[in-house]
Amino acid sequence: MKMREGTFTFNGINSEQFGVYVSSTPARVPPQSVWSVGNPSNRNGSVYRNLGVFTNSQLVLSLWFSNAENNIDNIFDWLLTDDYATFTPWYDDKYTYKVLANSDSSFEVVDSDSSVTTVKLTLTVYPLKYINANLSSRSVTNNSTFTNPTKFKSLPYFEVTPAASGDVTITLNGVVFTFKNPGSKFTIDSEIPRTSIPSKMVGLDFPVFKSGTNTISYTNVSLLTVIDKFVRRAA
Repeated sequence: MKMREGTFTFNGINSEQFGVYVSSTPARVPPQSVWSVGNPSNRNGSVYRNLGVFTNSQLVLSLWFSNAENNIDNIFDWLLTDDYATFTPWYDDKYTYKVLANSDSSFEVVDSDSSVTTVKLTLTVYPLKYINANLSSRSVTNNSTFTNPTKFKSLPYFEVTPAASGDVTITLNGVVFTFKNPGSKFTIDSEIPRTSIPSKMVGLDFPVFKSGTNTISYTNVSLLTVIDKFVRRAA
C-alpha cells in the first residue's frame, strides 16, 4: 500500500503514530565514491582509482507536528539512536535506508507556537539502500540459479537446517563454504559478518551475491532459506 505523502517509517514505526510529518520532499544527495590518488614520478598528471566504496551522505528533513497531540521528548527519544536505524520515506517507499541521528545537533527546533512545532532533522545516511521486495526470507533449492538485479554485490543472510549429522557445505559461484558437523539449525549473516556457529566454520570468508547471475548448491542440507538484501545506491 502506498504511503501517505509526508510520512516515513523509522525503526519500524510510522511517523503518523506520533503525528509527525515532513513538510516537503528533501534534497536527495547521493553518496560520493571514494578514490585513491597517485602521483607517479614518470608521467604527467595524477592517477585516480575508484576503490568501489562510498561515503555516507546527509538527508535533512523539515518536520512538523501538533503540540496538542505530541510530547517533543517522546519524539526526540524515538528519532535519536545509538546505531543505524531503518528508514523508509513516502517518496521512495520501495526501499529501506539505514540512517543515523546520533547527537543533539541532529534534532533542531526551528519554530514553535501554541499549536505547531517545526523541527529540522539531519540524518546520516548509509550509502546503500535495500530493495524491500528482497528483504523477505525465501527457500533455495539445490543446484539453483538466481539473479542479483543491481550493479552492487549483496551480503545475504542464511538460515541452514542440516539433513543429518556430518559436515554441511554450501557452494556459491564455485566457492565452497564448509561447516563441520553443525548438528542443528544455524545462521550465516554476511553483512555483520557473523555465523551462529563460528567454531564450526572453516575459513574466514562469507557468502556474497555478485551482480548478475549467481549459482548455489549444497550438501547435507534439508532446508536453506535466504534473505537476499539486494541494494542500490542510496539517493
